Amino acid sequence: MITRLLLMTPANAAWAEPFLAEVMACGIPVACLAGASGYLDGCKADVTAWYAGLAIVTAPGAGDCVVWLADKPRAVAGVPVVSVGRVAHALSGVREVARRADVTVVTLDLRDAQGVHVLDTRVLSTQRRWHRNREMMRGYAAVMLCDWLQRVVQEPKAYARVVGESEFASSRIGGGLDVLRYAVCGYARLVAEKGMMLVAKALRIPRGVWTLALVETQGDNVRFTPLAKPRGVVRADPFVATFEGKEWLFFEEYSVLDKAPKGELKCAPLLADGMHGDVIPFLARPYHLSYPQILHDKKRIFLLAESHAARRLELLLCLEEQGRPVVDATPVKVVMENASVADATFWQNPDTGERWLFASLSRTRCVDHAVELHLFKLGSTDGWTPEPHPMNPIVKDCRFARCAGAMYVDEQGRLIRPAQAHRGGVYGADVHLMEITDISANSFAERRVGGFSPAMAAGFDGVHHVCRLGPGRYLVDARKAWELS
Repeated sequence: MITRLLLMTPANAAWAEPFLAEVMACGIPVACLAGASGYLDGCKADVTAWYAGLAIVTAPGAGDCVVWLADKPRAVAGVPVVSVGRVAHALSGVREVARRADVTVVTLDLRDAQGVHVLDTRVLSTQRRWHRNREMMRGYAAVMLCDWLQRVVQEPKAYARVVGESEFASSRIGGGLDVLRYAVCGYARLVAEKGMMLVAKALRIPRGVWTLALVETQGDNVRFTPLAKPRGVVRADPFVATFEGKEWLFFEEYSVLDKAPKGELKCAPLLADGMHGDVIPFLARPYHLSYPQILHDKKRIFLLAESHAARRLELLLCLEEQGRPVVDATPVKVVMENASVADATFWQNPDTGERWLFASLSRTRCVDHAVELHLFKLGSTDGWTPEPHPMNPIVKDCRFARCAGAMYVDEQGRLIRPAQAHRGGVYGADVHLMEITDISANSFAERRVGGFSPAMAAGFDGVHHVCRLGPGRYLVDARKAWELS
């Protein structure tokens, strides 16, 4: 059992302070550090801190565990050492950016007499800017350390449990050539992209516009039909629901030509051929809205929409007036509050009645919803109080974590969770279809069984949402790099 936590920080504490502040911001219970005699200005944490390079006056005891935040972690005789790789290094993150790697890997390692073991890992989408990549690495390192400390509190022997070897090696530190490559090639690419943005703005050419499209598959044949829309208008996150026997299409909409684009929710009657009728407003807020999932629950219809800008997840009641769906703007229930939640997806087991909520949470200062997927069981008397799954986060990889539409059962009877793929700093590169093979109060497992790529249509460079209409028929949203007409 750990009775004292020893933090090894850099000799220059300028980097350690924001890292430790990030750890404390993650909500580490002070009880987990009880019994330590230490300091951390501003953090008020009961922690013993030493600086690398200075002599350790008190010899480590049997109940101690060293958490090494400094560069080049070293073993301490007789004491387990937990390290966050080399995210403290000034050059951390530059190698992946300079070499345009799809992902950057951060690990939490345990060093003991048997060697180095992986306690936890995160796979991040490599950012285009070095400082952003480094800050994301440090942010997720803090999150992993926080999670590990909380596990130790709940189960004293948890510090000795490893998750096995990671699929990836922990990110290596770059060198002078990587810095030079980033300085020359990286900045040249950023300047070119900035130039294209200025040209597009001057000529009012919409860039990165998401549009809805009907995808029909039969064997290896794919038919891709974009749905008509005004130029420069983004339409994304399609969901389909039935109101009084009539199918309606719900989606997010905004214009990239606006000075401050803000997503609003719209709806339209869905026609038999997959097209839609006249678009009408559904819900608008002072902040951005998206991902309008419509739920049928106990003979009532609800809206569960993304509103991470407001740091809350609301459940709204839907009604029908004059033959069209409307929504009551007053929340029936605030499902989550003071949390940055994206693309929350509801699913109810038709056999057991168990209700689950999949949600992408951002727990770092660099807001990012691509890496972690959390699972909650919805319980209590109202049926909407989220209870965290013990395996959270159930997915820790930017290529498979974030949900990409409503879950469904396919023709083979498989439960499918569409998942967004983010890589190389690209948002919504493509969609994976993940078959959930196990979901219970104590376990979760899934595997990839298919997907959608923007390569199915010329002129598109991204897809990040799928709505199944029936066997071989889907509504997707696809991104057009340049919308010339």
